[in-house]
Amino acid sequence: MKAYDESYVEQIMYAQADMFMYVKRTFPNYDIDDFITKYMKSNTRRYLDHANMELASKDVKDLYEWFVKFDNYKPKAGNTFDEYKTGWIGAFYSYAQWYYNIPSEELVEKIPIDLLKESFSELIRMDIEKAVKTVGKQLNIKIVRTKQKPLKMKLF
Repeated sequence: MKAYDESYVEQIMYAQADMFMYVKRTFPNYDIDDFITKYMKSNTRRYLDHANMELASKDVKDLYEWFVKFDNYKPKAGNTFDEYKTGWIGAFYSYAQWYYNIPSEELVEKIPIDLLKESFSELIRMDIEKAVKTVGKQLNIKIVRTKQKPLKMKLF
């Protein structure tokens, strides 16, 4: 069973990919690995794991500002890489979370960012579903069969 209804997948996937590219473009000296890891383990991403369309429909700048404010994100300078690759990783993680129905905070541990960066030139040639299945098969990731309960937003 997938994480939520398929009709929301593209909007959530593109919201995350666009936000990741926005961060790279706007803050070129951010440690992108740190940003992605902290975002994937955040409450903001947890809401998207449950198809919170209020967040998914936010402008990328607003989504980033939400994350900074409500997850108390403190950026650090450091490791960076290409904007396009950053966006693709955002799309990949979002689709993989939906496909495997695994919480994003666990997914980023099961599929390390370094693996995606190293495999990028091979994976980018595939459509996103095939890339997710290829990595999942390589890492022996299984689909979680239970349906997630809706997560109500709490304003901190």
